[in-house]
Amino acid sequence: MDRLQVLNEHQIILHFSEEIDTTKVFSENFSIVGDSGILKIIVVYPGNFPQELFFTTEKMGELNYEITGKVLDKSGREGFFKKRFNGSTKPDTITPWIKEYKSGNKNNFFLLTFSEAMDTNSLKFFIVPKKDFIAGWERTRTLSLIPRTEFDSLHFDTTYYLYITEIKDLSGNRFGPFVTAVTPDTVYQPLYLKGKVFLRDTSVQQGVAILRRGIPSGVSLIKDGEFTFEVRDSLNFLVQVITDGYYGEDSVRAGKENIVHIRPGEVTVDSILN
Repeated sequence: MDRLQVLNEHQIILHFSEEIDTTKVFSENFSIVGDSGILKIIVVYPGNFPQELFFTTEKMGELNYEITGKVLDKSGREGFFKKRFNGSTKPDTITPWIKEYKSGNKNNFFLLTFSEAMDTNSLKFFIVPKKDFIAGWERTRTLSLIPRTEFDSLHFDTTYYLYITEIKDLSGNRFGPFVTAVTPDTVYQPLYLKGKVFLRDTSVQQGVAILRRGIPSGVSLIKDGEFTFEVRDSLNFLVQVITDGYYGEDSVRAGKENIVHIRPGEVTVDSILN
């Protein structure tokens, strides 16, 4: 091990001299002991580079600690290490983000990897059009959302949106909202339905747009005053726009200049999607 970096009261990075076989990295391969006893390791996962490992631990103190463990390099050779370090009481204020995720065609479930270990109980999400999906986690960092039953499987000729309204890391730092879309179709040439949102003459910079034709069929986050949906035809839809304390709706379709005006109104995403 080249060096150890303490980020805050919950996170440590180990830097090695060569790439690590991260498929053989498990919490039980490591131990951290301080002046007051064992510091529990919550999860270990690959870092941003192949020579790094991230550790999430229970809250440290301003104590002396020693970490011991073993890793394998890419050729399968074992390496043992021991390193002393000083604990930190610096709060974890790092906002988590999504490092990679599935989107587009040839997908029948959702898969996302976060930048760090997450509080799996804090996840709040919708699938649109509505399906009942269950969450599975790998090392509290990689999230897979799959149909609960065969009835909830994704249909061909339909685009499905994942809308994460909120999730937190183990220190309570919040991530969200986030939207991505998948479809099982192998051949897919979507139309893009776009529109702009205004409050009087001012472009609205954030909010949520929900597309529907009878039932909700799509979700888009408003970015730089615009929303975008993938659709299968150029017929009319209804779009509902929600932002803090304001609401608007209008008829929209692909290939048209769509403009939605919002005005004061208390409408919630839950009331539309649930």
